[in-house]
Amino acid sequence: MFLSGQHFFFYSSLTLLAFLATSFEVTAASPDQQSEPGKETVHKGQDYVDNQLPLSGMTTMELQNEVNKGNYMAALQLALYWRLKVDGGKNMSLESIEANYQTQKWLEKAQPSDHPVVALYQAVQQENSKIWDAQGTLPQNVQQTLEDCRTLARQGNFEAIEALSNLTQPDEQETRLWVKALKRKVEQDHNMEAAAQLANLCLFSIAGNTQDPQIGLYYAELAAKANNIEGMFILGKALRYGMGDSDRTDEGIQWLQKAAQLGHVNAIKILLNDVHLADETQESQDIVKQEQEWEKLLCKRGQVDTLVARGLDLIEQKEHLNEGVVLLQRAADQDSFEAIEALAQYYEELSHNTPEDENKAALEASKAYRLAEKLAEKGGVQGMIRLAEYYERGFGTAKDFGKTIEWLQKASAMDSQRAKIKYARCLLNGIGGKVDKQKAFDLLSEVKEDAPDTPDLDFMLGYMYEEGFGDTPPNLAAACKYYTQGAEKGDSRAMNNLASMYETGSGMKKDLDQALKWYKKSAELGNKDAQINLKRLKSINNISVKIPEN
Repeated sequence: MFLSGQHFFFYSSLTLLAFLATSFEVTAASPDQQSEPGKETVHKGQDYVDNQLPLSGMTTMELQNEVNKGNYMAALQLALYWRLKVDGGKNMSLESIEANYQTQKWLEKAQPSDHPVVALYQAVQQENSKIWDAQGTLPQNVQQTLEDCRTLARQGNFEAIEALSNLTQPDEQETRLWVKALKRKVEQDHNMEAAAQLANLCLFSIAGNTQDPQIGLYYAELAAKANNIEGMFILGKALRYGMGDSDRTDEGIQWLQKAAQLGHVNAIKILLNDVHLADETQESQDIVKQEQEWEKLLCKRGQVDTLVARGLDLIEQKEHLNEGVVLLQRAADQDSFEAIEALAQYYEELSHNTPEDENKAALEASKAYRLAEKLAEKGGVQGMIRLAEYYERGFGTAKDFGKTIEWLQKASAMDSQRAKIKYARCLLNGIGGKVDKQKAFDLLSEVKEDAPDTPDLDFMLGYMYEEGFGDTPPNLAAACKYYTQGAEKGDSRAMNNLASMYETGSGMKKDLDQALKWYKKSAELGNKDAQINLKRLKSINNISVKIPEN
């Protein structure tokens, strides 16, 4: 549970039944104990596999179903799933913004909220993953929560052990207390879940660095051979990635396959990743077929990242659009920002592609608008930007320039470079308020400093230098510089304006060949102004050139 595999194997029903009918008996001694000569420690394995998967083996949808049944630890597991995707920093990625939202959402749903483990994660989330102040001390309320977690961990509570491993730097003495508590559960109660947890602690947790990996492998094998699914997964992962004896990799894959056939999602994803790697080095219809079957299984069970990836692939292929939309909708129902954004884009394009049917076009536009609104209200900057555009165009809703500015300001406040550029354009054109060229330039300067390769930036700066702003007069040389940078990055508007400067000799030597070159490139990208200019230049100079069709 500390490090979930980001990466299944399909068995026939007969194979699965045969495996389930098998019971194991472990006859191995713990490597940190001395066995008497001629004697072995024997633990009887279970005769069956519990149908209830461990939380770490469930899909995101299955975890949500558990939350609906009142399982607050399932909510915590979802929070941890998303927390791993948070990257922090000043300019957080769109994925990290979503991860922050999802982490907070599921922490709030984790009840009882005063449980020490949940409370500790909530404190960390509220402090942006920092619970220590500059002097390395903790607030009093967090200090008490931390002590409560330590008490639970010393009793062998694995959720507390996991939290302390993830959020603090436990010393060797502390981790040995955890190991001792888990060993006691295994030896006194023959608790195989504790054996799997102990193995995970020793093998994959930062807190287990002081432990001998062989101890982890021993307890992983103990749990696996007792048909504990989590033990199978942990043992399989450890051996698959070369922990212990390097020649046991194939054995590791077999244990992962057994865990996968019983439904363990992380085992499935590790094996699926292996298929992806194999697919890069060898062409095999069997491999492709396996990969598709495994992805379909994860989609059927509702794993959000697989739903999104598969849905996007199907829509891009255009052969199974409806199936792709259904998968994305299932991911959107789990509040996947990427799925919501993709669906909004899909319905927007569908609206544009049905101009002959005004009612259908309006219906699809309304769907796109509602999705953008849903995403924006959850804090998704993509949705904010899209919603601002819809209000400006009156797409799926009535025109409202005030709303356009409102949403662009919110997205800009989240340090979205795209939003700042769009907000600057509104300021230049007086959309939603007075023209303010200086403020527009200040916004563009921020983007230039933080993310100089942001699309449209060079065009916007070129335009401002060409026109002049505030007390700054036009600077055609600077305009040419930025138009050239934008044109070389593929910006059709920068290409068109650069061509115009070459044609007129503004800020540079007049060069009709260069003007023709950039008008043509821009026209080929669909820029209507460039298409008109190209046609005009052809007419004036009697140049034979094919005008791209719209």
